Amino acid sequence: MDFMMGSGTTLIDAKLLNRRAIEYDINPEALKITKENLNFDGIFLYKPIVEIVDVKLRV
Repeated sequence: MDFMMGSGTTLIDAKLLNRRAIEYDINPEALKITKENLNFDGIFLYKPIVEIVDVKLRV
């Protein structure tokens, strides 16, 4: 689990190692970059699911 997605390095490593990973980021640009970086082919057990989630706390 990574709370600062950035460019998605943790998700890329998880994809390459056939592991599951969860990442969060409040920056929508980080999500866009991560989706682009995860767009490569191979034989993988798990397909990465990248989606926008509102992680702001509501009081």
